[in-house]
Amino acid sequence: MIDTITKLVPLYLAPVLALTSTLLTLFAYLAPAAMLPTQVALMTISPGRSIPLPGDPDATVDGPTIRMGMVGSCAQSSNASPVNCTSPSTSPVWDLSVLPGNTPLFRTGPTTTTPAWLAAAMVFWALFLIIFSLTTVRHKLGAKLNDLLSKPAVARSAAWVGLLGYLIGITSFAINRMWFGKAVDDFNIQIAQMGKDGPDIQVNLSNGFTMVWVAYAFAAVPLLCVLMKIHHTSMPTGKV
Repeated sequence: MIDTITKLVPLYLAPVLALTSTLLTLFAYLAPAAMLPTQVALMTISPGRSIPLPGDPDATVDGPTIRMGMVGSCAQSSNASPVNCTSPSTSPVWDLSVLPGNTPLFRTGPTTTTPAWLAAAMVFWALFLIIFSLTTVRHKLGAKLNDLLSKPAVARSAAWVGLLGYLIGITSFAINRMWFGKAVDDFNIQIAQMGKDGPDIQVNLSNGFTMVWVAYAFAAVPLLCVLMKIHHTSMPTGKV
């Protein structure tokens, strides 16, 4: 049974996880400006208070909502108003025009190089996905392609491309998670310090980061499969 599982993981499960990881990362990167404008974001400004004040009624607050992502933002002036998104860009500027005039200064977007680094990471990972998927089904592609894809150089190339994409991507997202987390804390503290004179808005990290961590957890499986294959093929014959 263990032998069957070890054969099924690299042959079927790992390619599915690699594809799922690619899609989740792509959604988290492009949302909300390019896709899923109301479902996915990295950070969200919404009506309400980050720290409730004494005597405030516990009621739903209508006001502006801004969903911010890596390549742009989407904003609406009230809960019932239409959603307006900025054009996707690797040098994004978030649209904060719907915020009240007494809103504290808010950081306008991630560092200019981060979206570009993440785009490069996803290109590397897409190449890894293609090479890895071809190597898993090489026995069905004919004798010539099977021989070509069975060469150790192909596995080493896939491993390097995948490792670069993985490390660049997860490092860039981790840095942005810390950056966004600091922005959230600073903004909510400023709102709380304004007391009743402050706007009824709060900012929170959103579900985009959850998608990213799930994506990179999935991505580790196919990457480990390739690294283990290289390790086994590089071992001297006769040694375990």
